[in-house]
Amino acid sequence: MIHSYTRADALRDGELIAADPELLERAGFRLPLAYTRSVFEGCINWTDGRRRPHANPRDPPSP
Repeated sequence: MIHSYTRADALRDGELIAADPELLERAGFRLPLAYTRSVFEGCINWTDGRRRPHANPRDPPSP
């Protein structure tokens, strides 16, 4: 083997972001879940006030 890149490596490097275990448990997930950095930044960690793409259009904009 020339090179291996594990899930642990990706989590440590920030290429994967672990989902909140409490949220996963409440949603019925039994295994750990991690988002790619791209998915996390584009769909989960919105900090600039934009509307999330999956938001209900009838909901007021988030502050």
